[in-house]
Amino acid sequence: MTSAETSTSETGSAATQLVPCRFSWDELDSHDARDLWKELIEWVNWLRATYQTDTKIKPCWYRHRPAREELTALMVSHKAVYRTDPESAETYREDLTAWHTQWLRSSLDALARMMADCTRDGCAHVKPQAIVVDPEMDQFVTDDVGRRSNTGAPASGSAVGSR
Repeated sequence: MTSAETSTSETGSAATQLVPCRFSWDELDSHDARDLWKELIEWVNWLRATYQTDTKIKPCWYRHRPAREELTALMVSHKAVYRTDPESAETYREDLTAWHTQWLRSSLDALARMMADCTRDGCAHVKPQAIVVDPEMDQFVTDDVGRRSNTGAPASGSAVGSR
């Protein structure tokens, strides 16, 4: 992903520049990263205390990049649900429950799996290894692209979503 990408609408009209949101860890400079760390740590401390999640969110959560990404997304979705404009502050809303059932519970399960080998007193974090890329992938993509028409329309006989 680049710091700015260009996208066209489904109709192929005017391009829209897409920029990373402030929660995109890989795109943050040192100042923004420090701010997000502060916000995330405060929120995770609140979450762990409020929901008593010590068995699922271990004290070493910050060492685990997947946990950091999961918790960032959970924090963002929580704030999107629990913060609103003044005119809507008194409105009854079902998305508060949805946050718990759709996001919190599944995230806690995922976090527990990510840190299953960690204990309160020790972290089992292992430095991520480089991903393995199939050496035949480039040729496969070249062959696939070569079979397609240049018109932007699907080639005759091709099925959308077929593999």
